[in-house]
Amino acid sequence: MAKKKKRDFWDDVDEEVEVPAKKRGRQGKERLGEENEDDGRFHPTRNMPLKVIMRCLLFVAAVVVGLSGYICYKYIDDRYDGGYTTSYFSSKGFSEQYNATVEKVLKIIDAIEKDASLAETQEKVNSLAEGILGTNGNFSFLVQNGDKQTLYASSEDAKSRIEASNHFLRLSSADNSFTVDLGGVPTKGLNKEGWKASMDSLNNVYIIYTAVDNNLEQSGTFYDSYLKYQELTGYFNIARFAGIGGLVVFILLLIFCVMSTGMSKGTNEVRLSWFDHIFTEIAAVISFAVLGGIIFGMYYIHTHEILNNYDRYIMIGGAVLFYIVLIRCYFSLVRRIKTGRFVSDSLIYRVGHAINMGLNHLPKVLKGIIVFLFLVALNGGLVMALLYLRGFTVRDIPIVFIAAPIVFVIELIAFISLLFGGVPEADSYDDEVYDDFAEPEAEEVQDGEINPEDWENVDFSKAVKGIGEAVLPENGVDDLKGRTQENVLTPSMDKTVMLSPQETDHLRQQSGAKSDTKKDAAQQRELMNAADQAAYASMDATQILDTEAVNSALKEDDTLLDFIQLNKDVRKMFRIKLKNKSIGVTLRAPEKPIMLDIDKSNAIKVLSILFDNVEKYAEEGSRVYIEMYVQKGKMVYMMKNTIRQDLVGQVSGEMGESLKTAKKIVQSEGGKFITTVDGSTYKAGILLTAVEN
Repeated sequence: MAKKKKRDFWDDVDEEVEVPAKKRGRQGKERLGEENEDDGRFHPTRNMPLKVIMRCLLFVAAVVVGLSGYICYKYIDDRYDGGYTTSYFSSKGFSEQYNATVEKVLKIIDAIEKDASLAETQEKVNSLAEGILGTNGNFSFLVQNGDKQTLYASSEDAKSRIEASNHFLRLSSADNSFTVDLGGVPTKGLNKEGWKASMDSLNNVYIIYTAVDNNLEQSGTFYDSYLKYQELTGYFNIARFAGIGGLVVFILLLIFCVMSTGMSKGTNEVRLSWFDHIFTEIAAVISFAVLGGIIFGMYYIHTHEILNNYDRYIMIGGAVLFYIVLIRCYFSLVRRIKTGRFVSDSLIYRVGHAINMGLNHLPKVLKGIIVFLFLVALNGGLVMALLYLRGFTVRDIPIVFIAAPIVFVIELIAFISLLFGGVPEADSYDDEVYDDFAEPEAEEVQDGEINPEDWENVDFSKAVKGIGEAVLPENGVDDLKGRTQENVLTPSMDKTVMLSPQETDHLRQQSGAKSDTKKDAAQQRELMNAADQAAYASMDATQILDTEAVNSALKEDDTLLDFIQLNKDVRKMFRIKLKNKSIGVTLRAPEKPIMLDIDKSNAIKVLSILFDNVEKYAEEGSRVYIEMYVQKGKMVYMMKNTIRQDLVGQVSGEMGESLKTAKKIVQSEGGKFITTVDGSTYKAGILLTAVEN
């Protein structure tokens, strides 16, 4: 019975790599991560209707949190005056209503001064008070002259009601001074300066008594204010729970929206809008300018009462618009961070990176001295400015207090560029770990899998889904022997020399090391011809090499090499060029190393040829897929990527010189090397004997 076929790596990525990026609308997109694109499963973060619903719910949650926060603020502001209160007569609302009523009493006195006939009888006083105070049955006032003789009152029983009240005050302009005596009235909402100005404008001296009944039993402004107090209490009891719940829901929805922002069905890319391509600093200035303009517009309309009673609708509309702009700017920030563009698209970072590239041409010690002196001068200047330039202010705020944090942020971003020396690497491997193929000896191998027992006759092209013989040709490839490659991440004095195999063997003999006994000298000489160097000729002087990784890979201390780690090290040699073309790499390999007993320089050469072809011919913005596994003692290495759109169809049935070299090297190591171009997809496969570990 044939063993059930393991789901092939290419089953997950066929559709993506076989569809040219330009046909997918690659413009304005960046790669991120590695998920199956059209695997038939439901992806919540890529489902547009669900995303729209979540965005709407996010807005609803924000409204709930905002209203709940406003209600809680009003409740606390109304009741907090050195300590929380539960009595209406101790609230800010009561104090504000008392203040408004006293101001109306002062207007009554001013009216009577201008027309004394208004106070001839109690009925006229009552009529005047009702006209100015409105219905206010719970409030009483009494007015006396400087000799404490009663002039008029709000009612015949006003004096007794005032004396019985626990919430009264006394205003006096006698003895050429203004005094206020309070009894059970909170001061938080009182405008004493306004009272003084009103009494100073009167012609006579007055002593004014006012009071509110202990029990609000009659209708009027104080009773209405008390009902609002009770209503706010009820709203607060709801808002404190709704606010917490809304905040939790808002955070959860925000996390989902952050995960799904920029994602769409059928892709594993982050779609960038036109705004996301603007430099970070310019985008920040635009965002703050628009948000600030909305706030200023709302404030201007409200303070100037342009639309009178319709101002509230303008405020609501402005708040909604502010939220929309704010959340859009926030998601733009998220997309920038997801794609690694937040720092790399910063103007400051670009300038810092350019300076760093210039400093890299200097000796390391000299560069360190220059950077150190610059930091000392800059930060020393900031300290001096904070000490001696605080006199220069804008609206009483020292300019240096604003400038210093900005300069510090600029310094931090520039320091990042100096520290890392280039665009942050965002195309790192996405590794998937799975168990090696381990099949019983007696089981039959199903079609599409490699049978190492008969691997000399195996249809290896079928095992990697139709790999044939056509491949993109290499043109204009020069010979390379001992060419020096500069590592721009270190000063120019630090270089990595790529030695030819002949030179490497010569050094081995000089050092007394054993030569490779697996092949005779004639076979080695046959391999090391001019075409054998083609892969390195394609690397110009700007090729970025990972010095430590390559030097480590070339060490001759070990007789075996880990092909998984070697693949990662070689990819690092090309990381900047791949990054510049937004080409990502996904590797799926076993958790444990795959050890091979082959020449390390030959292995590096083969992998360099493959990655060099990727850098030259792969579609920008696409992803390279690599799978490695061991099956019955054989290592299977498969690579797959999308060809540049302008080169699709322009392929040759023969290998180019560098690929012929790679094939010769693999064959000399006792393995197989096959490549093909299938439409817009390039595939390569290597089969070598693995060492059990």
